[in-house]
Amino acid sequence: MPVLSGDYEIRYQTQTSGATTPWNEWGFAGMLNISGDVNELDINIESVELGGTFNHNGVPTKATEYDDGNFYLETVAGDRVFLENSHNLAYEKHVMLGNYDIYCEVEIQGDTVPFNERARIGSNVSVATGKLNINMTSYPVSGSFTLNGGAFPVLGATHRANRPA
Repeated sequence: MPVLSGDYEIRYQTQTSGATTPWNEWGFAGMLNISGDVNELDINIESVELGGTFNHNGVPTKATEYDDGNFYLETVAGDRVFLENSHNLAYEKHVMLGNYDIYCEVEIQGDTVPFNERARIGSNVSVATGKLNINMTSYPVSGSFTLNGGAFPVLGATHRANRPA
């Protein structure tokens, strides 16, 4: 097949993941420079079967769908891997080797799962072996919002504290 000359990113994108294929949505597999006659192109996607448990403050998460969150691995290059929902207590997925940030997105707020809509709970974590247990650490917070030192009007305002990604 003819291809224009230039530099190309090689990306892996899962369509239907199976028992042995990676679950990556947009995995970086390398660079390719087309600058002359290229007779063959061989691409090897390296992955590992990754598994682990979900914990909250060192204790296993609850097996309830009414107090849970979804866990993802993400790269700065835009790749994303859905690991599992916390009510399943554990996960097992094939994932491309690399460094990832770990995110938790609350699905249903209950008594224990942190209320963060989307929180990075791990940074630049190396995925090169088959075990990665994930722990969320949270602390109780209380207080109030004020507007110029006084109470907010009852109508017309929504206030929340957002944590930068």
